[in-house]
Amino acid sequence: MSDIESHSSTFPTVPNVPIYLDKDPIIWDENKATIPGVQHGIRAWLKRTGKYKTLFTNRTAPCGHGKLAIDHPDTLVFLTDPKADPRSYEDPPPQTPDRLKARGLKTYEEQYPDANAFEEMKTVGLVFAPHVVDDLNASLFNAISHAYSHAESVHDIMEECNADGLALMRAIDELGATADAGPRGGVAGRSGDGRGRVRVAPSGGAG
Repeated sequence: MSDIESHSSTFPTVPNVPIYLDKDPIIWDENKATIPGVQHGIRAWLKRTGKYKTLFTNRTAPCGHGKLAIDHPDTLVFLTDPKADPRSYEDPPPQTPDRLKARGLKTYEEQYPDANAFEEMKTVGLVFAPHVVDDLNASLFNAISHAYSHAESVHDIMEECNADGLALMRAIDELGATADAGPRGGVAGRSGDGRGRVRVAPSGGAG
């Protein structure tokens, strides 16, 4: 098996613009306090559509024929042991080496010195195709950008993330982390929809 396989990306077919239930696009009103609400709206859209789910759980991407593309051999550590570092739309994974380090985990080779990671991939329907994961991650970046790219205050963040959608999601979360918490865990502030109306960010649920 070659180190990097040639595969095409399998992108979601739902339009790639985050929207509310009433089909209005999700647009940040440039008030820092409303970022958590906007992020909630984006995550609710992701959950409703099922978009990018494999990217958010293990940095993998569908690539056809029931296979998943991975961008690092050590992704096997998390795929073979889902309890090692559970991730979700609320808590996207960092780059795989950083993920291992954060959890104090050994690499796949260290855990299984007699195993061949690339041969193991074949048996579980995985292919080593970083470009496929990168393409899907860039698609996520573009989707999130629809809500924020009009705001100059986040342009530096977007540039630093360099088309990494998972990194952008985490960076925007961090930007809004200082927003005041409202009563009962809600978000103090409202997220505008770009049409002069406002939406109160709920404290939970898929939206």
